[in-house]
Amino acid sequence: MNKRKMVTFIVMLLVILSLILGYNLYEKNRVYKVATENNYNMAFYELVDYVQNVKTYLAKSLITTDDNHGAETLTHVWREANLAQTYLAMLPLESQELENTEKFLNQVSEYSYTLSRKNIDNIDLNESELDNLKNLYSYSVDLSNILNQLSEDISSGRVTWKELKDDGNTLFAQ
Repeated sequence: MNKRKMVTFIVMLLVILSLILGYNLYEKNRVYKVATENNYNMAFYELVDYVQNVKTYLAKSLITTDDNHGAETLTHVWREANLAQTYLAMLPLESQELENTEKFLNQVSEYSYTLSRKNIDNIDLNESELDNLKNLYSYSVDLSNILNQLSEDISSGRVTWKELKDDGNTLFAQ
């Protein structure tokens, strides 16, 4: 009988320890998920801000007439696009649309840097370069609108990061 009580005690102790361990693992997992979600949200909202800045600076570059101001504005485009790429890389999305967004940010970054160097050297932009800037601006407006809609969907809970990651996001750049 004494042996039976000892076995029962050990089994109960193991059950209690298993429950405590299970609960601790559950809590750690929950905290990890919240932290991960917060990091995704931070990266996404930074991305949205930087894309908005790219759009704004592209618009300014289209209306500026002074080479020095144009160089400064295009340098801002270059910097903001690079920062947007950094935050885009932090998001858990893998899709063709994401690659297109990354490609656009890379293209606008490199092109604006090249044009800013021309402005610094007091070389006026030709019509083709201005047309390219207009096209990049138009695309940045579309991208900004898509990101703002996605931002609203995430904020309202209509879309989660898990859905975006698992379902192959089609909400980024067209």
